[in-house]
Amino acid sequence: RKICEAIESPVLVIHGNRDSRVPLEFSKSLMGHLPKNSRLEIIKGEDHHFEKAVPKVAKLSAEWFSKNL
Repeated sequence: RKICEAIESPVLVIHGNRDSRVPLEFSKSLMGHLPKNSRLEIIKGEDHHFEKAVPKVAKLSAEWFSKNL
């Protein structure tokens, strides 16, 4: 968490709601330690690998980078 508090740029966190490796609650609590305008995007039905949501994850990432870089 201390590392996250040192980040100055907004962060996009993408998390599958069926992730069995990293609990969704971890990402939710992380948001309180990230800069203002950071965003948590929850992908319904996806696990840690986003195998079925690659196009959606790519689109979210591309949009995020175009707005925040």
